This record gives sequence, C-alpha cells and structure tokens, in this order.
Amino acid sequence: MSAKRFANIKADLLRALRAGTVPAPDQHARPPFSLAWQQLRESCPTPWIRLKLARFMRWCDRHGIMPADVSTSTLDAFMDELDRTTLNLAPAKLRRAVAGNWNKCVDQVAGWPRTMLDMVPARVPWTVPWDAFHLELRRDVEACLARLGGEDLLDEEGPDKPLRPITLKWRRFQLRMAASVLVGAGVAVTEIRSIADLVRPDRYRMVISGLLQRYGGKTAHIYGLATALKTIARHHCKLPDPDLDLLRGICRRVLVRQRGLTPKNRDRLRPFNDPATRDQLLLLPGELMRQAMKEVPPDRAAALRAQMAVALEIAQLAPLRATNLAMLEVGRHLVFVGRGRDEHAFITLPEEAVKNELALEYPLPPESTRLIKRYIDRFLPLLGKPGPQYLFPSPNGGAKRPSTLSLQVAQAVRDATGHRIHLHLLRHFAAMIYLQANPGAYAAVQRILGHTTGSAAINAYVGLEAAAAARHFDDIVLRHRHLAQKAPSRRPGRRP
Repeated sequence: MSAKRFANIKADLLRALRAGTVPAPDQHARPPFSLAWQQLRESCPTPWIRLKLARFMRWCDRHGIMPADVSTSTLDAFMDELDRTTLNLAPAKLRRAVAGNWNKCVDQVAGWPRTMLDMVPARVPWTVPWDAFHLELRRDVEACLARLGGEDLLDEEGPDKPLRPITLKWRRFQLRMAASVLVGAGVAVTEIRSIADLVRPDRYRMVISGLLQRYGGKTAHIYGLATALKTIARHHCKLPDPDLDLLRGICRRVLVRQRGLTPKNRDRLRPFNDPATRDQLLLLPGELMRQAMKEVPPDRAAALRAQMAVALEIAQLAPLRATNLAMLEVGRHLVFVGRGRDEHAFITLPEEAVKNELALEYPLPPESTRLIKRYIDRFLPLLGKPGPQYLFPSPNGGAKRPSTLSLQVAQAVRDATGHRIHLHLLRHFAAMIYLQANPGAYAAVQRILGHTTGSAAINAYVGLEAAAAARHFDDIVLRHRHLAQKAPSRRPGRRP
C-alpha cells in the first residue's frame, strides 16, 4: 500500500468518526499559540525538539493548561485523548518522544518549567546492573575483555585477531546477561565471583535453560551467547576437556541453522519484487533531490530531503554498512577525481574502518557524482557545524548516528512507497536485484557487499534468485519447445 493510499484511508476513517459518536479532532485546524506557549516553543533548542513537542504543546494550549502546570498527569490525559480519537499506531513511542524531549528542555533551557515527565521505557530491563555484582567478577570480566581486545601484543595466549570495541561491548553484555540469569534463578550475587562461576557445566546449563525459557525456544541470539561463553571457558577459564565437552554438547543442541534471509527480512523485501514498487525506490534519490531544489533559497527541510537523496543514492550504488555510510567524510572517504564532465566520485574505506577489515572502494557513476556534488555545494552548509565535513552531519556536531540515519531513510522510503526498508535492508535489496538479473552470481555479490568469503554471501542470500532462476529455466524449456514445434515432424525412435 502506498503512502498516499494509506493517507486516504485514514482521512476517510476520520470523517466517519466525526460523523458518528466518537469525537475526532480536526487535523488541519491549527489556531496560533497563546503567548506563553509561543515563547516556550521558540525556546526549544533544536527544530527537531520543537517538532516533537508541537502536538503536545498545542493540545495543552487548547485545553487552557499553562506551561508551569504541565505534569505527568497532563501527559497521561493527552495520550488518553489520542488513544480515543486518532489512529496513532505507536502511542508508546509518541509518549517517550514527548517526555524525553520535554525533560531534555528542562535540563538545557533556562526558564523552562522544572517539572520532569515520567518516561515509560520501551522495554523493561531484566538484566542486573554491573554495579550490583561482586567486584571480583567485574575485574575478571575486564581482564578477559582486555585479553580479547589484544591490549598486550606479546600475550602468547591472546587472540590471533583482536576483537573490535563494539564486539567487546557486546561480550560484556553477554556476560552480564548470563550472570543475571543465574541471579534470577536464585543464585546469590556473592556466589558469582568470577567468569568460572558462570561457565562451569551446571551453571552454564542454568544460563542456557533460563534463556530458552525467556525467549520461548532456541534462537540465534542464544546460540551466539552459548558459543561465546564456551570459548571464554576454554581460553580464559581453562576448563578441563570433560567439562568443555559438556558445553559443546549444549551448544550443538541450541544451534540455529539459518540459510538465507530471515522470514522477517524476506517479508519486507517482497513488495520490492513488484516492478512498479522497485522502480519507485530506484528513482527516489532523483525525486527527492528535485523536490529539494525547488526551495529557493533552500531551507533546512530541503537540505534534509537532499540528504536523504544522497543517502539512498549511495546505499543503492555502494551498499555500505550503516556505520560506514553514516561516518563518511568528504575528502577522506568520499573523494572526487577529474574535472567538469570527467569528474567522478569514489568511496574508499580503509581496512580499519570496515567490520571485517576488508578495504572497500566504490566508483560512482557520473549522475551519482552530480547529485552528491549538488548536495555538498548547496545543502550541506545548512546542516553541519564547522569542523570535519561529514557527509551526514549531526546538528550537535560530528556525524549522525547510524540508527538515526537509518530511521530517516526508512521514513523517506515509506513516505514514497508505503513500505519500510532501512539501510541494512538496502544491502539485501542490492543483492536481490543483482541475483535476480544474474542467478547464482554470489562471487559478485560477495565483492559488492564486502563479504570476506563467498560462503558468507551464499548463506545470506541463497534463494533470493530462485524465482528468476526458475523463469530462466522456463525460458530455456519453452525455447526448445518452440523450436520443436517448428521442426519437421519425426517419428519417435527413428534416427533422422
């Protein structure tokens, strides 16, 4: 369903609600703010915060609530009315956005009402904070992570390939998760003084059993934690071979074999098998840039639209990981070669900047180069602060967070096509359209997406080209059939 179709359905339903007994507010009636609320609105530190608080502020103003009288009960009443009168599909997300941005203004804006609004967390954390565990356990964990990170280059028992900081952060959380499962199962915190107390066979079994119960069965997440703990038990804790064999047996039983994309990702990609929807996505960078160029002089909204055009253009023609895309710097990772019509853009990433330490280089075609240059020259100065020229700058300086850029891209795609596709899924989209045109060409997909081995590409994308391969097979059979129909008739079993 396209964004336009969905908007029409919502509008029709709102008209039906207004005609019935359920009250529905006029979405287009926006009387000016009162002086108190207008002054508060203008004091918002960023346009983004002003946007996120606008609906709540307007509601308070309409109900005669002054800024100094706002409290959590006010937010509760606002959300209750929205629940009864609108089609907001993510009320919890909206509440967190209002409360979070309001509280940010309490901390940052002089003269803002001092009442903080209660946050409703997106999820209730079940893990125990690190500070609650014994100091000896925390020291042992940090020593283990230091070894895994290769801090001592001369450590003979250190890993051949040190783990990246983001992986070390995940290992720390996995260890805290394991310890938290034991605490939830009744093991006292004082009884967990080292990693060895987590990975001895009886405790290891308790950890995996608790996670299976919590998540309703085995998952890739549980298998990853099980193998990580087993590896730490072998190299850091030096468990004896009989104990390690027990851990290996448990790992085998929770193994999750995943070939191809997950069902969720397949479902999200399926609409883009439709040629019209696929073409909408492929043409979207140019359309967004045309919309941005209409604003003379350009404003920040136009600059952000142009930014989404560039993000989608690069994601389609140089399908980088979200982290690498968000951190691109002009002149460092994005370079221009030649002049005039011969000018071409190149994206180049050194080994240390890439997840699997595989250097990447993507030459971009002339039309992509022109689009990116237009964005850099006309729109980029409106978005970033002085300093390193990130292609996707944050309003507060530095580069945008990958998650923020991915959400913005997903919203732009959804507005245009009615379907959600984030940055990582765009890598799958690139593999899909290439394999559909070239069934079985996994070696090329490996190089395009920067996978270390061909087997990684096969495991990730096997089956994406199944329909195209079947159509290719059908074409061959039908071609032979048509040739047979045109050939002179032959009696079976007799040689010509």
